[in-house]
Amino acid sequence: MTVFAALVVGAGGTLAVERTLLSPNATDDVADICGGTVVSTDVGPVTRNIPSNPSVASSWVDYARDGSLLENCTVSAGNTQALRVTANLERGSTADWERFTRSQIPGAAGPKMTFDAGDRAVSYEKDAAIHVPCTLPRNQPKNDDGKAITTYVAVVAHASGSAVEENDKRRQDLAYLASRVAEHAHSTMRCKEPLNIPDGVPKVKSAG
Repeated sequence: MTVFAALVVGAGGTLAVERTLLSPNATDDVADICGGTVVSTDVGPVTRNIPSNPSVASSWVDYARDGSLLENCTVSAGNTQALRVTANLERGSTADWERFTRSQIPGAAGPKMTFDAGDRAVSYEKDAAIHVPCTLPRNQPKNDDGKAITTYVAVVAHASGSAVEENDKRRQDLAYLASRVAEHAHSTMRCKEPLNIPDGVPKVKSAG
């Protein structure tokens, strides 16, 4: 069952809020979570990372207005949040993105690895993050001297607890989910830069 609301919040902006309740073990419902943004034909990246629970729900917040962006996809099992993927439009350099990412995943564990998505993408045991360059088609923010401020989309995916299946797929799953939300965010903001997101599951590799 899906409950959906879309509210116009100003010129050029909409706040969409959606909540989807999944039937127990009904994998067909998984493709509809978070507005259908993060899952296409393969529901494995989600089902492998949420425990079996009679009460599974997702929520999707999609807010875009002028130079602002907030996308937030969460999947909960019972009272526990199992998955979260967010996208925000931020200002600054890749160094600023690195600081932002550390603030979003302060407890990142496991070896740092990389994958091909956006301009830069990093993977940890339960986290994935992507830097997507994003110059806006209009109303690009400027400094006092009139020079344009660099903007980017910051995407972070996080999984809580243990994976349902003990295998090496969690990093790929999170990289995939983050990539799908990055693709949606890039389209929503109409970033001038070409989209660098793989069609399928990104290949996670050693950072060295």
